[in-house]
Parts: sequence; structure tokens; C-alpha cells
Amino acid sequence: YICETYDDFKEFVTDYYEIDFDENLLEKLYTDGKLDVNELSQLIGGES
Repeated sequence: YICETYDDFKEFVTDYYEIDFDENLLEKLYTDGKLDVNELSQLIGGES
């Protein structure tokens, strides 16, 4: 991982992309290392 903790990851991602992400999906991406196509679309576009 690029970050040691989820909080570090969240801070990095939100600062880098300047977007507020869905906390649940962002944490799932961090812990699982992947999202399905629908989850990824929702994370980056805010759509379901």
C-alpha cells in the first residue's frame, strides 16, 4: 500500500483528487483492493 492506514489513504485520495468520496466504498477499496464496475462508477461519479 502507498499508505499505512485507511485514514492516511483517505486523506491522500481526497487531497489528490479534490473530491469527497463515499466513505464506505473508499474503505472497501482500501481493505479489499478492488471494487466491481458499479461500485467504481459510483465512487468516481457519485451515481449508482
